[in-house]
Amino acid sequence: MQSTWSATLRLAVVLAAAVAAMLLGAANAGAATPGDPTLEVPIDDSTSGASYTQTFVRAFAGETDEGTPVYIYVPQGALAGVAGVDSLDPQFDPDTTDEFTPCATTPDGDFAITQAQIDALGQELEGRIVRVDEEHYGPMGGSDALVTLVYNVQDDSYYDCAETTYTAGYFAPDYLDSLGMNVIVIDAYDWANRVGAQTGNADGVPFLYEGVIAHELEHLLMEYSDTNEVSWVDEGLADMAIFLNGYPAGGSHVAYHQVF
Repeated sequence: MQSTWSATLRLAVVLAAAVAAMLLGAANAGAATPGDPTLEVPIDDSTSGASYTQTFVRAFAGETDEGTPVYIYVPQGALAGVAGVDSLDPQFDPDTTDEFTPCATTPDGDFAITQAQIDALGQELEGRIVRVDEEHYGPMGGSDALVTLVYNVQDDSYYDCAETTYTAGYFAPDYLDSLGMNVIVIDAYDWANRVGAQTGNADGVPFLYEGVIAHELEHLLMEYSDTNEVSWVDEGLADMAIFLNGYPAGGSHVAYHQVF
């Protein structure tokens, strides 16, 4: 009797697993995966509280020597210009019914993105940043691919012209669940002056956004290897990632560590 019950139980477990697999397959049949031509990404505006879905298009696809795929996505229409492009145009308002209105003095040109700039950034990703960060902080989990989203992040400076700081980039653990992807976000503000070596450009900040990616990728990797690490240690290691990649350390971060 016991063996019959055990056999029945095993059969029930097998059937349940099969049903679960079919349901999971059906649920994921239309789900996006890293490298798709377009991604529909939920964005939460932490300043105004607005939530919306933005369509991003793949602007770069590459792979590290170790076989990790890397992708860069920009808002749909971004490579053709800034005006009228949702999540890039500084006049884009995620919610026209609330009291938050975009800062009216920010010129469109500050957010212009070219394919050549994206390609150069992608080459840094596939040739340096992912390899260096994984060597020091552990392998990437989940989808085993890195997705970088570039857009005009709606932060305090987006709505307040007097604000002198901005969110250069971030890692949101929520995307691991909501999209099933490893996602890093980079702001497009002053893009032309903050990507690449900036040789001969007195107004440029060399490799600023490359350093931001190195920093935020450390946070992503720590999400897999040491989720509960205290914040000050995690932030210190993230800034060390900038140094390990050979990029200049951000002045504001250095000052922060010296003061606190």
